[in-house]
Amino acid sequence: MKFKIQRIGPNPSAIAIVSFNQSVKAHFPPPGKPFKLLVDNQEYTTCIRNLASGWTSIAQTTDSNGRRVTRADFCHVHGLKEGQTVCIEAVAAMQLYRLVKICTTREVEATERWMHIP
Repeated sequence: MKFKIQRIGPNPSAIAIVSFNQSVKAHFPPPGKPFKLLVDNQEYTTCIRNLASGWTSIAQTTDSNGRRVTRADFCHVHGLKEGQTVCIEAVAAMQLYRLVKICTTREVEATERWMHIP
């Protein structure tokens, strides 16, 4: 399920992980019900929230110690940037999911040049 890192307001913490696809809601627990999210081998507890625009957003994220993690800090720690697309895949439906970064064409080309892949 594809999500996009998008700014939803003017302040630095107003960055969100959102999906514009209405069908994505069927693959997650109901809004507000927590689930585990793995990112770069780190586990978080989070939930989804339905935004007024009809989008679905990741919300209320805490780290493995139960500390609240802002969206801006979450994106900074994991190198997620505004405009980037990520995929959230189910590992154990309704309980455990994994966030996978999707490389842009430019990032793939830069990696191929660095690795000397023709």
